[in-house]
Amino acid sequence: MKIYAKTVGEFINDVENRTFLATLEKNYRVLAGKVQTGEYRAWQHSVQKYMYAVIKKAGLPVDAGIAVEYQVPGLSERVDLIITGFDDNGEMTAILIELKQWSAIECCDSAVSYKVQIPMSGGSELRDHPCYQINYYKNAIAGGISKEDVPLHLCPAVVLHNYCLQENEDPLFQNGYKNYMLNIPVFFKGEDEKLESYLAEKIKSGDNGSVLTYIETKCCGISLTLLELLKKLSVNDSSLRLNAEQQRMQGTVMKMLNTAKRDKRKKVVLVQGGPGTGKSVVALKILAACLCEHTDMNCYYTAKNKALRAVLRFDLRQIAGMERFSSSIVYPPFFEKLERNKASVITVDEAHRLSEEKQIVSIIKAAVVSVFFIDEGQIVSFEDIGTKEVIMECAKRQDADIIDAGELQAQFRCRGMTDYIQWVDALLENEEGEAVSLKYDIQVEDNFKKFEGSLEKMNRRNLNTRIIAGYCWEWKTRNDRTKKLYDFNIENENLRWNNDDKIDPVSWAIGETFDQIGCIHTCQGLEFCYVGVIIGEDLRYENGKIITDISKRATDDYTVSKSAREKFLRKFGIEATMKREVDIVKNTYRVLLTRGTRGCKVYCMDKALGEHIKDRLSKSSGVNRGI
Repeated sequence: MKIYAKTVGEFINDVENRTFLATLEKNYRVLAGKVQTGEYRAWQHSVQKYMYAVIKKAGLPVDAGIAVEYQVPGLSERVDLIITGFDDNGEMTAILIELKQWSAIECCDSAVSYKVQIPMSGGSELRDHPCYQINYYKNAIAGGISKEDVPLHLCPAVVLHNYCLQENEDPLFQNGYKNYMLNIPVFFKGEDEKLESYLAEKIKSGDNGSVLTYIETKCCGISLTLLELLKKLSVNDSSLRLNAEQQRMQGTVMKMLNTAKRDKRKKVVLVQGGPGTGKSVVALKILAACLCEHTDMNCYYTAKNKALRAVLRFDLRQIAGMERFSSSIVYPPFFEKLERNKASVITVDEAHRLSEEKQIVSIIKAAVVSVFFIDEGQIVSFEDIGTKEVIMECAKRQDADIIDAGELQAQFRCRGMTDYIQWVDALLENEEGEAVSLKYDIQVEDNFKKFEGSLEKMNRRNLNTRIIAGYCWEWKTRNDRTKKLYDFNIENENLRWNNDDKIDPVSWAIGETFDQIGCIHTCQGLEFCYVGVIIGEDLRYENGKIITDISKRATDDYTVSKSAREKFLRKFGIEATMKREVDIVKNTYRVLLTRGTRGCKVYCMDKALGEHIKDRLSKSSGVNRGI
């Protein structure tokens, strides 16, 4: 979000003509809301006065770019100042600057190792270490750039222009803070010339704001998959920081744990969130915090999806010191044998997929605090009962306090994911929706060989890519050891479902298995850089709208079997059953179409549907055709 983005020359003119603050304030009110007194004062002293003088003396090119209060796509936080241009090799460069008016810092005894104590009138306040903060912004931007993209040099820096560095044992460098200061220059009071030289060294020619445009179109937030994020789950890893929304959820859980011990009452926390909002990351972060900070606790993470659990355990075992973490990832029925209150905290990922009330009850019974992460838009079976309503009813039966922690909304994924998910929802619901500029890579391919070939090419470029499909093909190869059978024949191309899933659920997700097709039951909860989605005949375009047809699902899909449908019918009635049939198909493709962090290519068995999607895409400007 561009609150203030101009050239260096324009910025200097705005300051000298005394229009800078007024322009910044006006734009901020429109785009971000009310301006706080402290924020305005920071602009006045740190940007208008201090950085103006530094930038002018540094002699930066007048056509270099500058942005103030720049919100990184996908994050809720803003970078104080970004200066952009080209280095002496003609390569794109962005200097990310965190400005602080602090004059003193105190070490913090908090368990959160990246926090510092800032003396304030009437007390003190806990804040992020500035080096930790700016490194977080750097990694958020860098995460969206692949090896194939044009290089972008990101140069983080911290400016403490009121802070006098203490000669001996300055608190800024104590308490493990040095880990956050590696390769990040910090400029203190009286180091104006040093900062000027740094800026002049990095920016040799101007870009007229093109670098910032590049960041917005190519680097829309964190693009790491869950598999990559797991490696950063250490609480001391500054490259993985929850956004404000996610931090609030984690804080709520930790607070409930303390409250539950004091009140001797169970707490059930409900967290809702759509695809890509970081539900799994928050769930795992809570588990990591509990296990790292409270070694005496029994804490668990659970999810119904076997493949998701297996992948998480496998990846965690590759990380030194994470063995305890790995053993805390369990299957929901595990808790049926656990004594009451035996677990301090249980985080339930993909809680909407729970299939029996006794699973929900056993989790609540076993935990002092249980946290259910829910997305009812991802219910894909007659057996899925983990709705907010059902969980609340089970909590009441256990005499537990219910805390509705609200909804995660900010995207944790990248490449304009928020707009894309809204576009997918509008498509599936036959809503016109507003024409948006999609920055997400989305294409429809009519030729299956080209569809498969382009995705295979992406996979060979070390961009984790998989083909996934609606469950409309019988799993003939499920028990086939001859390797002579195939499940798919599309345009004379023979393919198989993910055959290794029964033996090794991990292999399809992370192994050399591009030639195997994943289904909803093996890919839900997982993410890949790119996905190819085969839409079966259960989703078609007829008479001017998208229709669902659950009869086209494979007969061996137990989740939509005749017995599962009849059981649901007896309990909820015909109207709810017919709605669930529609929801199962739509939600299946809602999940499949949102598994790629960077892009998605679509092949439709129904050619009319393919043409309809292409027509919808043509009305969305700025669609990236880069796959």
